[in-house]
Amino acid sequence: MNRALAINLPVSINFNIKLILFIAICGLLVLHIFQINALTKGFYLIRTYEKDITRLSQENKNLGVSFSQINSLNNMEKEMINLNFVKAKQIRYIHLISSLVATKSHEELAN
Repeated sequence: MNRALAINLPVSINFNIKLILFIAICGLLVLHIFQINALTKGFYLIRTYEKDITRLSQENKNLGVSFSQINSLNNMEKEMINLNFVKAKQIRYIHLISSLVATKSHEELAN
């Protein structure tokens, strides 16, 4: 006669296994919540940084326009006065008799 061996565990061991499983499931749930929180924070920071990059790019373009306006010809006169330049009162041109100032023959150039 073969009788199946039945192992009757005490109630306290069965209760301990259920308690361990419950604690493990709760621990995994808490870990999952922390991971979702970290992921959400990462997405928020990325979006914030992208907005900052867009804003700084626009400010850079505005500064480029402002720089070109500041360095325009209208402001050059003030800068020339600061550098003690003076306006020319009379302009005199040098009139050349010949169109060539100095000449050199082809043979001299080859040497």
